[in-house]
Amino acid sequence: MALKADALAVTTYQAHKQLLEAIGNGDKVLADSDGKVLDGEQTRNDLTKTLDSAKNVFNDKQSVFKIFSDAKAELNAKVKAVNDAVPAKAQADAQAAQDIARARGAFFSNAGDWWRI
Repeated sequence: MALKADALAVTTYQAHKQLLEAIGNGDKVLADSDGKVLDGEQTRNDLTKTLDSAKNVFNDKQSVFKIFSDAKAELNAKVKAVNDAVPAKAQADAQAAQDIARARGAFFSNAGDWWRI
């Protein structure tokens, strides 16, 4: 378990490092492109918004763990739902088989009298 935690820590560190590098590159492109875009600053405005969002994610390191935690919780809930559904179907199938057996038994117990009508 400790090995998995270490691997997760390394992976998380690498992801944060890559995001920081991307933010730095985005900041540089934004600064270097001032007054040089054809579309009247729309692409630079879009980059600014995306940079702000990326910086918020980077600064809120807990958001990464919350995303993982939320995904795990949702997955666990779906697994539980499937695990709960398996015995419920088996029980329904068993009940259906009993109902069919009862219906057949009732039919055949009364079938011997059909000729007396």
